[in-house]
Parts: sequence; structure tokens; C-alpha cells
Amino acid sequence: MAFCTQCGAFLRENAHFCTQCGASCRSYSEFSESISAEINKTPQAVFSSPSSENGKEAASVQSENKYVSSSGTAQERPLYVPPFTAGGYIPPQIELRRNSGSKKTAVAALGIVGVLIIALALIIALGIHSSKNSVFGYWESVEIDFGNGIFVDEYLGNSMKGVMKLQINEDGTICFESAFSAQHFEGNWIWEGSELRVRFDDMAGRIRLEGKQLILDDGNMRALFEKSTGDIYGGAAESPTAKAEQAPTQSVAGSGDVSNGEFHISIVGAQQIEDYDGSPAVRMFFEFTNNFDYPVAADDVLDYELYQDGTKLSRTYSWTEDEIRYNDILAIRPGITILCACDFPYSPNGGSLDFSVFGWQEEKAGGVVTASYMPQALPGAPAPYVIKPVADPKWTLRIPSESEVDEYYVSVKDAAKTTDAMGNDALRVNYEFTNSTDSPISMGDALFCRAYQDGIQLLEVNAHTVTKSDEAMYEPVQPGQTISCSCVYRLRNLTSAVEAEVESAISYFAVGQTYYID
Repeated sequence: MAFCTQCGAFLRENAHFCTQCGASCRSYSEFSESISAEINKTPQAVFSSPSSENGKEAASVQSENKYVSSSGTAQERPLYVPPFTAGGYIPPQIELRRNSGSKKTAVAALGIVGVLIIALALIIALGIHSSKNSVFGYWESVEIDFGNGIFVDEYLGNSMKGVMKLQINEDGTICFESAFSAQHFEGNWIWEGSELRVRFDDMAGRIRLEGKQLILDDGNMRALFEKSTGDIYGGAAESPTAKAEQAPTQSVAGSGDVSNGEFHISIVGAQQIEDYDGSPAVRMFFEFTNNFDYPVAADDVLDYELYQDGTKLSRTYSWTEDEIRYNDILAIRPGITILCACDFPYSPNGGSLDFSVFGWQEEKAGGVVTASYMPQALPGAPAPYVIKPVADPKWTLRIPSESEVDEYYVSVKDAAKTTDAMGNDALRVNYEFTNSTDSPISMGDALFCRAYQDGIQLLEVNAHTVTKSDEAMYEPVQPGQTISCSCVYRLRNLTSAVEAEVESAISYFAVGQTYYID
């Protein structure tokens, strides 16, 4: 295991960059030799191309303008160079984690879910001055003061009624929940004079009653609650202990748009697995559809949250060698859907698992998709996902095969079939890179080298026989110097064309080539 030296996040083996803060971690990846390490170079997205018939290995051919036939013979054939459409890729209007290096939360742009996240903090420093019996029961929020002294019943066009829920039980338990997120907190209370003192895990607070309303006030923001019928669980009032003793409820999956419609999410399953140290973990499955104008990876644009019994669970990883666990780091083309998964440690005998998916930049204000499962009744993994073939891809046709990208000049050259370290069919794509800056830098660190097949990025892997050009991809190039280098991508099939692209690190401008293997 390794962790980022900048932000402390868990690093996948062979990672070149931290997926959370963007910091370089090349030193760790250089000594990792496992196959799972090979496919986890997060910023290096790739796409592959077809190979020889019946999976027979053809000799690697690296000379320009040659292709590999089904017989393994190198033959003359000009590589297809797509025409250039003026303008190429236009910089996108969304911000990715890879470009910013860290998450930016705009407090001034709080949406409904921003309010939900702050809601727990509002429990701090509260009071009550009325009869004890009038405090017990189920409460729902009706208005919120965001700090300017004015209570409002809606925010950004969304009603505040029921956004937050609170239940105070006579048995000394208290529950807090959000209507539009997976947040659920259970704690305890005691009387302190005319006030109710509450504790949720390591957080304590006070509640006061004014008239017929509960007021949560932290000195900057206030929230008003009014008593409602029912209870926080949707039935007769009961304590968390009674809730835990209920039989497992039916699983509920959700779907919808996030990031203001840029992406569509469908939560499609949950399965118990073991994480890297053998502890119980749950794998949450969701389908990610890219409705944006340019290729993006789910992990670059989404955030995931899983709560159990009011506690937010952290991500974990397993050693399971199924490639679905890497799908969230693969960029996909507009209109393409891919099945993704993320793993969390959990308690198999605990309460409801509440899973949420939302956009990283817009957060939950841009839309959130949720699903709840009982650990005792997990639906399992969805049916095997089948990638739809794209026989004649058109995406790379709009870009040139060579051009200035950021402050570098890049040319995407020829390609040759080879095998990776595990013997799988692969494609080596050759590039020419000129460093026009004043500082040494490698092509692999300066730009994103990706290859696509059927609209989904291919994994960058180590070749069975590593060449000098492969090694040159991550060797610093001196200012003003030009080198030849290459990347090897594992082929997903032997029939679909491969589109290799080199993409800007600050926009979506790219250069590329399309390859067909006879």
C-alpha cells in the first residue's frame, strides 16, 4: 500500500498521479510490477486496436507506414491520417479534479445539499425552554436563515420544507436525517436545565424550543423545525434499537442526472466482497453515461458517499482481478455508458447502506442519485456488462495528427501490434514529442496519452518486451529537444478500430490517429 505524500489519499499501485489532489507519485509506480499496477496509471488513459486473427501473436512492427496483417507480415500501407477540422477540441466548461488538484467548495453558492451538509453543524449550541413532553416526536424543517437574519422557505427555487428531519424519542435517543442525501445520524440526549443536550458520535449540541418550533442556531445560521406526523423512519415512532431489529427491507435503487444533466447515473447493485486485508466490504455498482461534449472518466467528475448507521464510510480497495474495479478511471466518449464500481468497508450486521452519487464540481445541488440497501438483503452484482462495438468511430476525425498541444509539439505516428507482460494482445503507439518550455519534462508527465476502442479508454500496460521508446515516455526531455517515445495499450478486442489521442492537460484540445489492423 502507498499513500499520497501531499494529501494522504490511498494510491492505486503503479499510479503516476494522485486521483484526489493530482500530485505526482511516479517514484512509487516505478518499482511496482504487478498487473494491477500496470492498469492503474490514472491520468494516462488509453484506447486500443484490433490485432491478428484468432489471437495469434504477430511480430511487432515499428517502422512508419506499416501495419500488421493476420499472417504477421509487415506490409506497406499508409496509415490513415484524419483530416483536421479547424479549432480541434474546444476547452470544456466544466472543471475536472485532474486540472484543479484539489476540490473547491463555494460556500456562497450553497444549494439544497449544501444546507444538508451543514445541517449537522447547526445542532451545536442550541437551547430549549418549554415543557419536556412537547419536545418529543418527529420534526421537519420549514425555513432556514443562511446568516443574513432572514428566514426563507425556499433557496435557489427549492423548498426548505422537509429538507432536514429530526426525531427526539423518550427513551433517550435522537435521530437526524436529510431528505435529499444519505446522511443519517443517531445519538443520545439528556436534559440540562430547560435545555436538551444531544450527542452524535463525537459532536455535542443543544436544542431549544420557541413556541411551537424547534430552533437550531450556531450563531451564523438558523433552522426552524415544526412537528409533523409519523416518524423519521416513515412509520410509527420507534427508537434506533427497534429499527435495527426490523427484518431487512426491500432494496431500492435509483437513477437520474447529475452535474446539471451532464451525466446520467443508474445505481444497479451491491455485493459483499473482501477488501485488501480480508475485512468485509461492499461493492456498489452504477452505470455512468457521459452526456458531456468531451471524453471524461467517472472518477474525474463524480463523488460517491456511503453511510451506514449515520457514519460516512471511507473508500477501500480489493485485490479482485476483475477490470470493472478500474472502469471509473477510464475516460469514455460522449453518449457512451460504462459500468463502474466502488468499494467500502461496512458492517454486515449493521443498518441500512445509503449510497449517493453526485457531481464533484456542482456537488449535490447539481443533482444526486441515491439508493438504499439492507446488508442482510444485498441484491448482488448486476449482469455482466457488454460493451457495444463501434465499427467505424468518428471522434478522432475532427483533430489533426500533429500540432502544438499546450507548450509542446506532438505528432502521433504509426502503431504496431505487440503483447503486454501477461501475454494479452496490445498495441504500441509511437509519438514524437518536442519540449518547447524552459524546464525538463517527460511527455507522460506533460500530457494525457490515451487510446480508445468502442468509445472507452484502453488500459496503458507494460509490454512483454519493453523498448527504449517505451521508457522514453517518462524520461525528462530537455528544453528545445525532440524525442521519439511510445505507449502500449491492452486491446479489448481484435475487431474495433483504435483511436489514439494526445490530450492537453489544461483543456480538451488533442491530436490523434485512427488505426485498423488487418
